[in-house]
Amino acid sequence: MRSEVDRNRARTVADFMRDTFEAADPGKASESGLLARDLIDHGKRRLADLDAQKNVQAELALLLAESDANMGLLRESEATYAAYGQGIETLSAVDPRVRWRARMLALSNRMELEKDGPALDAALSELQRMADTPETHVQAARLQERLYVRRSEFGRAANTLESAWRRYGSRLKTATALRLRIDLGFALINAERNEDARRMAHSIDPADLDKYAPALQIHALRLIVRERQLHDDDRTSLVRAIGDWRRTAERLYGSDSLEAAKAYLASINMTADAAEQDALMHRAYAIQIEKLVPTSAARAHAEFNMGYFQHYLRRRPDLAEPHFAAAVSIGRAVYSRGHADVRWFELEWARTLNALGRYAVCMERLSSPPGDPEDSQDAEKLSNLRLALAKAAIALRRPADARREIAAVHALWRQLRQPLPADLTTALHQLEASLPPQAGRR
Repeated sequence: MRSEVDRNRARTVADFMRDTFEAADPGKASESGLLARDLIDHGKRRLADLDAQKNVQAELALLLAESDANMGLLRESEATYAAYGQGIETLSAVDPRVRWRARMLALSNRMELEKDGPALDAALSELQRMADTPETHVQAARLQERLYVRRSEFGRAANTLESAWRRYGSRLKTATALRLRIDLGFALINAERNEDARRMAHSIDPADLDKYAPALQIHALRLIVRERQLHDDDRTSLVRAIGDWRRTAERLYGSDSLEAAKAYLASINMTADAAEQDALMHRAYAIQIEKLVPTSAARAHAEFNMGYFQHYLRRRPDLAEPHFAAAVSIGRAVYSRGHADVRWFELEWARTLNALGRYAVCMERLSSPPGDPEDSQDAEKLSNLRLALAKAAIALRRPADARREIAAVHALWRQLRQPLPADLTTALHQLEASLPPQAGRR
């Protein structure tokens, strides 16, 4: 009896989705003329028609909430889930598959919307205990990886996905295995294991992607673009990959989608035309500001990207400064001051404030950065932040504060048991030479 009920519900869901596709844009269902956003919105409008079929309504609401989340539209995802949450929970009580999806979605959204803490660990542990297939174990590993990334534990994040690949990769469906390879490639880049990431990216053949869903094609193209940006050894294929990514994103999600915005950002360095660069940057930023949750990691990076563009490509620190300030404020709210991304945000804000001569603000808002970097790259960011603070202190005629920052840099690298990088050594010597002699010394 249960299997027959499940089959009937599956048929009803399939019929509903087919009707939604046909009604959303008549005559175009087979011409790639539909946008995923249009389909989801049309599906939501039709959910009320299913009040007499609560289980079907709940499963479709969950599907639409998942689709919103996959496009980065977390507010919309949460709103859909909340509107039909009672029905989803009722169905979850009798259907383990729905229960898994509901718990996955809830935790995934919480990782973006909530401040980090033990509650997220507890929810993840509960989810891991529920995993009972290779696919569900891999999904739980992805959430574990995201939590490690949020805490700047990039090595552990990569190891988590690498372990999942070795243990379950050969037992996954083709599309699921590709998704895991892509995610592992990004994790390896974050962990500065660039050669391993390169091998992973090169194992993906762009010409073979057409057989996969468009969203997975985009995800693969993003990895290929990111890896080739790192090595910068094949500009022609990089331009082609970005173009493929952009066209696929626009076709599937629309030119005003978050996925298209990411492609526009990647396209900026592919043109020397300043007007085209400006158009791409401002278009991407406008999309992100409209669609992203105001207090989220993605919003912090959107502000940072605009600040970086204004400071380094347009040489306008005055226009960059508000965006770096916003990135720091949002980053601190989402992460903690010790997070690697927040450290980067703070470093660029400090440099911009110094360039504007706003030394007192630099010292007031950015002093006493926490110092527990995970790797040498993060340690360099922390060191450069302290050097920026030292420069501000010197400009304010506070040599004692400058010496304290310089001493902290030396102590950090002694703690790491690594030699100071050459550029840091040069910068430290220049700052020390600009300081007045200490009393009692010649």
